[in-house]
Amino acid sequence: MLYLALLILVFIFPLILTLYIYFDTKLNRAFFAIYIFGFIKIIDGYITKRSLGGFYIHLKNKAIILDKASYNSFQGGKGIFKAFQIISFDSYLNISTNSFYIYYLTILLNFIKNVAFSLLSNNIINTPKASVEVNNGNFVFQVKTRIKILFNLFCITYYFITNYIIKGVQYGKATK
Repeated sequence: MLYLALLILVFIFPLILTLYIYFDTKLNRAFFAIYIFGFIKIIDGYITKRSLGGFYIHLKNKAIILDKASYNSFQGGKGIFKAFQIISFDSYLNISTNSFYIYYLTILLNFIKNVAFSLLSNNIINTPKASVEVNNGNFVFQVKTRIKILFNLFCITYYFITNYIIKGVQYGKATK
């Protein structure tokens, strides 16, 4: 009975996912971790680029290949993102270079950050935060991001029922 009550609470009340992303050009990898409620780790791993195009997603004991065919198969599932609401978005960008244009790069990146966050602020509950640091030295490009997402399992279940089960029934009727 306790498990049923817990399942009903998780199904009805919103859940918060926290997605951490770290990208470094020296390592040529993007690391990620997904937590629920900010402290229960669901999954972590890293993403590398394939030489043939696409990406490898490396998890604990396996790697998943994402190529152009898998991108195209996901195109129809974009409606599920309506069930998610971004609560907060924090990012940190660190660039080091020996270039003379480092000061122009700083101005350009801060301008892009301000424009992007002014456009994003309508869709995010809390004000997005970002910092850009540009240093003089060997080339380094690092991005650290934290995204908090609010979602409800009921909305996701409703989406799958309306889109896949009903469309499957309609397809079955059309083939008779």
